[in-house]
Amino acid sequence: MPESPSLLRRHGHAVALGIILLAAFALRWALSVLNYVSNFDSATPGLMALHILRGEDFPLFYYGQHYMGALEAYVAAGFFALFGVSDLSLSLSAILFSLGWTAATYAVFAELGGRRAGLVAAATTIAPPWTALWYSVLTYGGYPATFCLGTWVLWLCLRIQRLGADGRAGFVRIAMLGLLAGLALWTNYMSASFLLTGLLVLAAAIIRGPLRPWKFLRLAWGLPFFLAGVWPVLLTLSRHGAGQTETFRLTVAYLRRVIAVTFLRRRWGFGELLFSPEHHAVLAYALYAVVFGALLALAAWTALRMIRRREPPRLWAVPLLHVAVFFALYLPHSMAWVGAPRYLMPVWAMVFAAAAAVPAAAGATRAVRIAAGVLAAAGLGLVLRADIAAIAHRRGATERDRAWRHAVVDAARSLGLRGVEMCGGHIWGLEGQVFSFYAGGDPYFASASTDRYPRHAARLETEDRRGFLVESKYLTLAEAALRDLGATFETHRMKGAAILHSVRVPDPPMRDLGAGVLHVHADRAGRSPPAFVVDMDITTRLHGLYSGGGHVTLELAEARDISCLRLMSPHPMTGDLPGGYRIEASDDGVDYRVVRETPKRFAVAYAIGPRAYLRGAWGLMEIRFDPVRARFLRLTPLPGAAQRDDWFISEIGIYGPGEPGPSAAAPPAGDLARGLLGDGIRTLFADRSLSAAIRAEERDGPAGLRVLSYYKQPDSEPPLSFEVRPAPDTAVAVESCFADATRSVLTNAFGPKVVRSERRHGDYAVLLLGGEATPVRAGVTVEWFGRRLLMRSTPAETNAPASAP
Repeated sequence: MPESPSLLRRHGHAVALGIILLAAFALRWALSVLNYVSNFDSATPGLMALHILRGEDFPLFYYGQHYMGALEAYVAAGFFALFGVSDLSLSLSAILFSLGWTAATYAVFAELGGRRAGLVAAATTIAPPWTALWYSVLTYGGYPATFCLGTWVLWLCLRIQRLGADGRAGFVRIAMLGLLAGLALWTNYMSASFLLTGLLVLAAAIIRGPLRPWKFLRLAWGLPFFLAGVWPVLLTLSRHGAGQTETFRLTVAYLRRVIAVTFLRRRWGFGELLFSPEHHAVLAYALYAVVFGALLALAAWTALRMIRRREPPRLWAVPLLHVAVFFALYLPHSMAWVGAPRYLMPVWAMVFAAAAAVPAAAGATRAVRIAAGVLAAAGLGLVLRADIAAIAHRRGATERDRAWRHAVVDAARSLGLRGVEMCGGHIWGLEGQVFSFYAGGDPYFASASTDRYPRHAARLETEDRRGFLVESKYLTLAEAALRDLGATFETHRMKGAAILHSVRVPDPPMRDLGAGVLHVHADRAGRSPPAFVVDMDITTRLHGLYSGGGHVTLELAEARDISCLRLMSPHPMTGDLPGGYRIEASDDGVDYRVVRETPKRFAVAYAIGPRAYLRGAWGLMEIRFDPVRARFLRLTPLPGAAQRDDWFISEIGIYGPGEPGPSAAAPPAGDLARGLLGDGIRTLFADRSLSAAIRAEERDGPAGLRVLSYYKQPDSEPPLSFEVRPAPDTAVAVESCFADATRSVLTNAFGPKVVRSERRHGDYAVLLLGGEATPVRAGVTVEWFGRRLLMRSTPAETNAPASAP
């Protein structure tokens, strides 16, 4: 028994650190159990972990965003293997790294001011402010992992600065420094502030004393370990380049905006970082200001006193250096402009930990240590109270959210669906990651245009047993859009959403009547030349105001049977196309009769063959109706569901019934791919349906043939170029109704001999390019827009009125 006090004294700091880690884990575990429901961000690493566990995929980066490494997902896959697949198992990955961040905070401040200072600093991370706590549990793409690895890198740099790099221990420290620095940079580029601060500390150590080559050689020992950790980043850079980083000029107006957003705005600023969403009371602000202001003042007074007494500063400038480096990297970035409190977490953690640790460091008086301890405990208590209140407040909603997600998955399974397409707003589309994770990939859910996992989106194109998951607020619009296409379908309703399934679209042959358009009239529809909508140039647009009651009239050279209009816009995400419309037909241009009117609808809905597409990536609206014989067709945009005052239309296509061809099953897409490869074709532009069918032959498509619709290729980060060049290894496949317009675009841009041969594949015309091509118009490019080719002019070209083809 006499040994116990001695053991306690020797290991008291380790016991205290263990208690801190246990308390931090308990709070995070409670948050996970009571509040954690995967959203579209946090479910993405969960889906990645599922694929890793099953051996289906081994991603290097967060799906859809090649600047956040997949380390968090690999750790989550390990927890899935141990404890099964669940939200709690997924959150354990983030919690583990969060606890590593706490331990690293202890190590850094113990290096700066002794063990007592390290324990006090670590204690401040037990209950961080709400945003930091929330991101310590949810797998949003490696934030806790970044802060954990970055802080350990900073500790190793401090360790090397103090102890040097001599001997076996020095080599181990350098190797670990290189490896952790590489892993941190791979996990998230936010780690750069930690790495750069550490490099400055090492630079100070190197220049201290005489410069010897062996100092640099020893540090170079860490380079291969750094490359081992960062190689996924290097691999991506070699494939795709550095990409585009949005920056801003540091003007006075810009800095004023950043300060207001970061520190004064309650939402998406420092206020949200400090307080839980349910606790923005004035009293809370006052208490925080008093407690943390007093703690900062005490820390500053203690530091000045130590400097005045010429006591060893123990590198207390390092926390301030890190804050300065962080803001030097953060301020020029776009996130500082829009405000993102999660990015400020390492700054808050460093400032709070330093404010509490400085008065507790060796050299401070007993009275100062007591006062600092009281203030730090009071601040920690305030934050802990707010965190616990927020956890309790959200509990009921959490249980309802989980039950609803499982209900959606069960409904899709009961309907026998293999794939489900998300139809709704932008964020709703990304929710497919959540449902896919909850369903374990069976069925899988994907967005039409913003899916982070392109393999699901590509599979959905060839899935026969598929449906649409539609938010309740958009259900009426989605049903109207399908009816506009003449589709038959069934609706399975549930709370908050519905599943449209058994969707079938009639596939009558269509004939392009665009060549028969004699004139285009635009009454009260803006100043743009009306012929812009039939010039096959996506850059030129017709503009109008809903309040003006303007309409666009297409006049044919003779009366024809008309059954379809297709409207296009190059900017679908901005809602350019009309939110509703009225279509009228006339024989003489005076007396009109209504053939279709829809006050509200999805602006993006169309069909390829018997398959319907809702909310696709391109701004394409397809309006079908019973054939009507007329010479004039008038389109009146209606405000409908539009959220803006004006509308834009780049192109209008007009179609009538075509002659039915011989009935035969569509030939296998693989036959087309192999035939094109035999003709030396390496790039094929095709629509969603045909490109997906070709890719379905193999996982990524036939070897050697790149098929472009509008999706990114799997594992391809930068958007692919859809500019079409008349090279002999390029072909374009379009539906028969687009064949004449496609040849016209190519001829107008490259001359009459640009198409060297043509073949048929079911209802598709396949044009093989590479004939005698000479640019006809300067400043004009030809681009693929999902289903057809259109020209794109330079701004100088668009100033002149265009004429109908």
